[in-house]
Amino acid sequence: MNAGKVLIGFALLCLIIWCVVGFYIGSSSEGYHQKMAEYAGNRDLEQFWATFSAWKSHTVAHAHGLCLSMVAFLIGLSMAVRAINVSKKFSAALTIVFIAGIALASVADWFGVVPLVIIGDTLFIIALVAAFVGLFIRPTKASPDGS
Repeated sequence: MNAGKVLIGFALLCLIIWCVVGFYIGSSSEGYHQKMAEYAGNRDLEQFWATFSAWKSHTVAHAHGLCLSMVAFLIGLSMAVRAINVSKKFSAALTIVFIAGIALASVADWFGVVPLVIIGDTLFIIALVAAFVGLFIRPTKASPDGS
């Protein structure tokens, strides 16, 4: 199976999931805004900022998940059309690192587990740099098994 197509499929699935999460965030935003207005009116800044932080942490996770997924979709497309022309084994490894990074960073961000977000983002950045290098390095000659 083509690693680029696997990455495209995973990225599209993530985009669908994060779009649904966006509906949830959007539908709950009015409640957060009303609570924040109430706390501001009562000059209860501690509760205001706690409510704001709870809402904002989910909007940040949503944006993070969407952006990582969109980048992965574009990288998958580049791999599928061989613009990133690396060996099949390297493409498979790259896809696995992208998927692990996106899944870890996105889910950990939603739950606010910062060390796991850092690990996921680091995996994603490593894969992104490797994909960038793959734009400029061409395999000399593929072996019969495609590695």
